[in-house]
Amino acid sequence: MLLFEPKKLEGLIADYITHLQIDRQLSSNSINLHFAAISHFFQMNNVILNWKKLTKFKGRKRLVVEDEPYSKEQIRQLLDFANLRLKCIILLMSSAGLRRGAIPKLRIRDLKKITKHGLYKISVYKKESEAYTAFVTPECTKHLDQYLNGEPCKVKRSQIQLRL
Repeated sequence: MLLFEPKKLEGLIADYITHLQIDRQLSSNSINLHFAAISHFFQMNNVILNWKKLTKFKGRKRLVVEDEPYSKEQIRQLLDFANLRLKCIILLMSSAGLRRGAIPKLRIRDLKKITKHGLYKISVYKKESEAYTAFVTPECTKHLDQYLNGEPCKVKRSQIQLRL
């Protein structure tokens, strides 16, 4: 590749980017990863190309896969095999819409029980710019109360093989 003329290389790289978009139908993030690797290779080998021009071939950002929420049945299957701690995590994520990264940052003081409604009010990412308030379902509240009261877990950790 280092023996080609810069104009020829630019054409080959542009064709490759188009191939990734049209033929392989890769997401824009995957195309960016390929582009970054090619760019780094040529820059490390002191080959000067018009990267601003080549960037234009990447096109607009587009989504290839659409995310779908978990169904009630899928959540039920997870809950059937989870111990009390994992049930709380699963229910926090599904009922309050918490992200995976919010769970480790939660503290007991971030949970405020609203007994009138049988819910917990949760301060998520407290003291950060992304902070927001969420509420959980009564089912989640019941499991959180059990967990916070120290009731024992019924399933051993070694039996759980879930990826959240």
